[in-house]
Amino acid sequence: MLFENYGLYYERKRGEFSDGIHYGYLPSELVVNREKLVRVSLACDYRVNQARSSIAKFFNQGAIADVLRIKDAGKYAYGYGVLVRLDEKRKAKSKTKGDRYHTKEFGQALRYGQYAVVTVCTNRGMAARKSEVQAIEAILSQWRKFEKWAARQSTNANYKIGRSFDYVNYYKGATINADLQTYAFKI
Repeated sequence: MLFENYGLYYERKRGEFSDGIHYGYLPSELVVNREKLVRVSLACDYRVNQARSSIAKFFNQGAIADVLRIKDAGKYAYGYGVLVRLDEKRKAKSKTKGDRYHTKEFGQALRYGQYAVVTVCTNRGMAARKSEVQAIEAILSQWRKFEKWAARQSTNANYKIGRSFDYVNYYKGATINADLQTYAFKI
């Protein structure tokens, strides 16, 4: 389905398309990494905390069918495109010297919150019929406000360490999924 409708090659086994890429028959950007696709599918279902943790359990027999559903192939293709563009944005030169993850501009979105951004872009951007780039720009422009809002929520009190907020564990924690659904992102 990913290939037929979106021209993407789902790599079921690692290295499955390596000869095609090596000999130039297949552009590497069209090959969808299976682990990233599973993480994107979890993110599309507001399961960001699971997308950031170990996904080995989803590759057991039968478990992959519960995570990757054919009817959601469009969401996965869109979400995967968002993830690729976020990675490109993270690798781009920062406006602030030494700000490797662009935290001054986007908070922790490109460091710990990539799958959270994928969640919002996929669920809200697709519904608003926005391109991946339009959704990313709209969501990233609001991300620092979202993080400030999340830090003030009583449900996130466990992530406060003195005056700072533990973003590492917040993006892997139990409250991120509900926070992404509750916050009023504008697209």
